[in-house]
Amino acid sequence: MLPPMNRTNTKLVLAIVAALAISPAIGASETEQPHKAAAAHESYANDRYGFSFEYPASWALVEKHEAQSGAALLTLKLLSPDENIPVRRDYSPGSVSIEVFSNSKQQPLREWLDANGWPFEAADRSVTSTALGGLPALEVSTGRMFAPNRFTYVANKTWVLRLSAVAPDSHTVLQSFRFKP
Repeated sequence: MLPPMNRTNTKLVLAIVAALAISPAIGASETEQPHKAAAAHESYANDRYGFSFEYPASWALVEKHEAQSGAALLTLKLLSPDENIPVRRDYSPGSVSIEVFSNSKQQPLREWLDANGWPFEAADRSVTSTALGGLPALEVSTGRMFAPNRFTYVANKTWVLRLSAVAPDSHTVLQSFRFKP
């Protein structure tokens, strides 16, 4: 036979039972509504060429300016953490690459590409009309080579930008693209 319970024991037993009764509810609400930390982003803006975008804060941005005729005036490479190591930094195409070319005649994209060269032979390429940052753009791709095998071209005033997005998270960079009016 069990000894009779005194008030202290009764209170202790009730406290344990109450704790057990509400603990599954607490656990369920925590698992049903997981806490999501906001992803940290950096911003890049280039006033000269009139564009801006956001990219993951864990990525590195490498910026090169060229002065050679016909070459890209500006090249940006966004490198994910595994690309931003000495042995890969200079040779990686980047998770996202952005090149700015002169379009002083303000040619439409197809004319500019005809004059300056398409990235792939006509028989090997697919061209799709799209938009980037609210401006008309062309996506040019091929299945005949490894990445980068897809480029997006967009004309902004007297510049043409060529973008290549390779990494899984790179679509967020392209979606954040904005051009100055």
